[in-house]
Amino acid sequence: MTASQAELFETINHPCITLNIGKQDSLTEEEQVQVSSYVFAIFRAREFAWLQYNDGVIDE
Repeated sequence: MTASQAELFETINHPCITLNIGKQDSLTEEEQVQVSSYVFAIFRAREFAWLQYNDGVIDE
């Protein structure tokens, strides 16, 4: 839940992340880094949740 809230607040504070994810034109290098880092952070948070679930720390 904390990770999901952090993601939401990140997109609130930096709406360009959401705009760049859906951008039709090529991204600048800075935009690519920002979007890639954001997506990587989301996957890492989900991976951590999966590991906790797999270890029985959290349930469905």
